Amino acid sequence: MINITNAKVIRLLVDDQPFDVRYGEVRAHERVLDFRAGLLERKAEWVSAGGWAVAMRSTRLVSFVQRSVAAICYEPAALDQALRVVLQSELVANEALPAADLRQRILRFDVTAETTTYRLAGGDAVEVFHHGQAVTVSADAPVVCETASSDARLALGPAPSQPAGREPLHRKARDEMRTREAT
Repeated sequence: MINITNAKVIRLLVDDQPFDVRYGEVRAHERVLDFRAGLLERKAEWVSAGGWAVAMRSTRLVSFVQRSVAAICYEPAALDQALRVVLQSELVANEALPAADLRQRILRFDVTAETTTYRLAGGDAVEVFHHGQAVTVSADAPVVCETASSDARLALGPAPSQPAGREPLHRKARDEMRTREAT
């Protein structure tokens, strides 16, 4: 994995308070995705914990021709009173890489009526849950677990049914009915 500069961190501050929908009150929110144009447009009205109302419109563009090209347009507007709005773009370098690369793991499992066998083809050990119980699988050896007995399985409910007159017809009955209607 290559460690490159992350330029996706963008913050909006309203009178030194972050524009964050987890805090304050969201009065309105709308998000529209236009696949043909490659645009994601968001509109929001938000009141900060300090009582300042802000309307925010953002448009994100992703180029279909050059996938490395993207653009973001932010349009903040104060609703009640004049506010100081700050937009910060941050370049984060030398971020810590994840401890394990999940994409290098291949977990195979074989299920029979009696057992389930888990095999890890490579990479660091992984924890899976087998019938609610944590099982650690490593590349060293397969792990064999018993499949739940039939009495421990959930009882099946009644078979689903269609409303009266909407039941599916078997092919032969359907063909016979069409033949009768045609004559």
